[in-house]
Amino acid sequence: MTKLFCWIGACIVGWIGWWLGSLTGGFGWAFALSSLGSILGVFIGWTIGREYF
Repeated sequence: MTKLFCWIGACIVGWIGWWLGSLTGGFGWAFALSSLGSILGVFIGWTIGREYF
């Protein structure tokens, strides 16, 4: 279950990071914020999986 939550968190938060980065006007920002968002999403998913399941 934890791996599933990590994957879902990385996809959703990474997509939000890409969207916010694309608003700033560049591929570099979109890529950087998506990467940071994915890392944050994995941490959030791992925490949810560990605490609740």
